[in-house]
Amino acid sequence: MLSASLAVFVFLWCVSPSQIASPPFVLESSDRELAIGSLIQLDQDWSVRLNGREEVRAAGKQVVALRRVGAVLPSIPARRFVLLFNGDVIPYSGIRLSDERFVLSPLIGNTKEIRVNPSQVAIVWLTAPDGVRHPDHLRRTLAAGQRTRDRVLLQNGDTLEGTLTGMDEKTVRLEVNKRRQELPVSKIAVIAMNTELASRRKPKGPFGRLVLANGGRLSLSSATADGETLTGKLTSGTPIQVKIQDVISLAIFQGCAEYLSDLKPSKIEQIPYLDTPMPPALDASAKGRDLRVGGGIYDKGIGMHGACRMTFDLNGGFNWFESLVGLDDVTGRQGAARVQVLVDGKPRKLGLERDLTHRNGPLTLRVDVAGAKVLTLFVDFGERGDVQADVNWVDTRLIRK
Repeated sequence: MLSASLAVFVFLWCVSPSQIASPPFVLESSDRELAIGSLIQLDQDWSVRLNGREEVRAAGKQVVALRRVGAVLPSIPARRFVLLFNGDVIPYSGIRLSDERFVLSPLIGNTKEIRVNPSQVAIVWLTAPDGVRHPDHLRRTLAAGQRTRDRVLLQNGDTLEGTLTGMDEKTVRLEVNKRRQELPVSKIAVIAMNTELASRRKPKGPFGRLVLANGGRLSLSSATADGETLTGKLTSGTPIQVKIQDVISLAIFQGCAEYLSDLKPSKIEQIPYLDTPMPPALDASAKGRDLRVGGGIYDKGIGMHGACRMTFDLNGGFNWFESLVGLDDVTGRQGAARVQVLVDGKPRKLGLERDLTHRNGPLTLRVDVAGAKVLTLFVDFGERGDVQADVNWVDTRLIRK
C-alpha cells in the first residue's frame, strides 16, 4: 500500500493550490487501496467525490472511511463532555438538566443546542477526580459498569449515589435515600448515570462516525458536505453543522466494513508469561485504557498482551482484512512482540520479519482473505518477554465488496 506521506507528496506536487477546496483526505474504500484529494462532495448515501490528481468517486456502499491527511485521531477531551451509551462524545460549554432532558451547549461548529434523553447518557464528565492517575481507565470503567442508581464522584474522591433530579451551571440536585441534596458544580468531577435505564439502540442501516479536532465523536444518520461545510443529523435527529477544517475522520459503520471488535471470536487462547493472564480487550487496550497507536487515539480495535491468539470465523464472506497494529504508545513503549496474521491457519507476510517495537511500528496491514474461512490474530512474546508487550490492533476490520 502506498504510504500516506508519499501519497500526500504526490498530491501536493500534482495539484495546484487553486484546486484544493478543503484539506486533503485519504479515502479508504472496498475497491481501492488508497486515494487522496480534497473533499468536493459527500452525499446522503455516503458517496464521496475527491479532487486530487484526478477526480475520484466512490459509491456509498464502497466507502469505509475518510481520514484527514497528516492529522492523528485526537484524544477525548479532558474536561466538560458528555459520553453517550452509543459511544458518542459531545464536548460542551454549558449543560443543564431541564424537563427531564439534558440540554447541552455543544462545542460542535455553530450548533447551538442539543437535547439528550438521560437514558442515552452514560457519563457527564466535568473533570477527573483528584489523584486519579489514569482518567481514561476511570472513564472506561464507569462506561462499562452496571449501576442501579446515578453515581456522583466528587473531586475529593468521595461518592454519592441516588437519583439526579436537576442540574445547572452552579448546582447539581440529587435525591439520596429520599432526601434532597444540592451540591455545587465546582466540587463535582463526574456523574455516572443509572445503567438500568440505558438506551443503546443502533441505527438499522449504515451510519457515519464523525471525529472532530476537539475530540468530539458523533454518530450521524445522514450527512452532506461540500468543500467547506459538513451538514448532518445525529442518530437522535438533532441537526449539526461543522467546518470541514474541523473534521478529522468520518467512518461508515454497518456498511462494507465489519469491525472485529463487534464480532464474537470463535476461540481465544492465552499463555501468560508467568501466572497472571491478561485477556484481550475489545475497543480498549489490554490494560483497559484508550487504544493509543502512532500518536492517535482509536475508538475501534483490540488490545492484546502476549502471548495471545484470537480466532474469528469468516465463512468466506470477506475480501480484505485491514488493521494498523503497533505497541501501545503509553504502556508498550519499551516492549517487543511478534505479531502474525493467519488465514486458514497459514501465516501471511506482514512486511516485518523481526520483533515489532515502538520504534519500528506501527504496521499498516491489508491482507487478502477472499474465500477464507478463518482469521487468527496472534501476539507472541518478543525478546523482552512480558515487559510492556501491549499490542493494539486498531481500525481492525473486514471488508466485503
